[in-house]
Amino acid sequence: WVPHSGDPEATLDCLLRLGARVNARSWARDEDDEEGGDVYVPDRPHNPPLIELLQESSCFSKWVVPCADKLVTRGARASGVFSAHGTSALAAAVLSRNDPAIRFLLREARVPVDERNTVTGETALHACASGSYDRDGIYRLPLNAGADPNATDESGRSPLLACLMQR
Repeated sequence: WVPHSGDPEATLDCLLRLGARVNARSWARDEDDEEGGDVYVPDRPHNPPLIELLQESSCFSKWVVPCADKLVTRGARASGVFSAHGTSALAAAVLSRNDPAIRFLLREARVPVDERNTVTGETALHACASGSYDRDGIYRLPLNAGADPNATDESGRSPLLACLMQR
């Protein structure tokens, strides 16, 4: 919902001035139609703007934190908000490997560091441990913010077990 070219921050300012709802959910993306466009699926859960921003952060990384700050300042929920797949805002930032966004969410938006995926029960630390994110030191950010290294997901896996299972 924020363009991938130009100045997303200016576009966001304009949309917010015009009354864009900061917690409205986006259209779900499904199979491409014949013309290559996304197909709207009305009964599929959708993502809120903050989650979309964090998931797409590699496309315009320098604007992620300013745009996230604008959304949160205008009332976007940073905690208790999840993607269509149950991913929290913090886990979405971890999966995008966006250190500044992770720091913003933990320090400024004050999201709970151990907020769990509503489907799998994983925390952001699980997301760090189960991917190739450890080489970037991203796992230190949730740990330094007090993440529970022994939290278990719905399968009973701790972040340590998640890390070992990926190797």
